[in-house]
Amino acid sequence: MDVLFADDSRQQKPKRPGMGSLIAAGYIYIPGDNVKFLEEGLENICKNFGFPSDPERGEFKWSPNRKL
Repeated sequence: MDVLFADDSRQQKPKRPGMGSLIAAGYIYIPGDNVKFLEEGLENICKNFGFPSDPERGEFKWSPNRKL
């Protein structure tokens, strides 16, 4: 089964002068034959850099809130 990851972001008031509302979307498409390879690679990266593997401890975010 192929996998598609999607994410979006919105800023109503960007910090740069003269910019209006900003909306962005991004996608990552993974062919089904590569999903296991991706999962194993991400697990190794997280392990090597000390990211928690327990989902109860929170998720990794590019722009985490103040609690994270």
